[in-house]
Amino acid sequence: MVDQQFTLDSSTNLVNWVTGPLVDLIYGDGTLVFFQSLPTNPPPAQFYRCTLLP
Repeated sequence: MVDQQFTLDSSTNLVNWVTGPLVDLIYGDGTLVFFQSLPTNPPPAQFYRCTLLP
């Protein structure tokens, strides 16, 4: 849905989540493109989830 806001949360273990940036969908097809610079020694895995805001 256009103009739907959510946070893009991240986790390295799927248990402990860090609330990420507030994102706003601007296209009606629901496509999300997120670019993030990684450190030279990134964690072994990084998972993401979207949490809708009311």
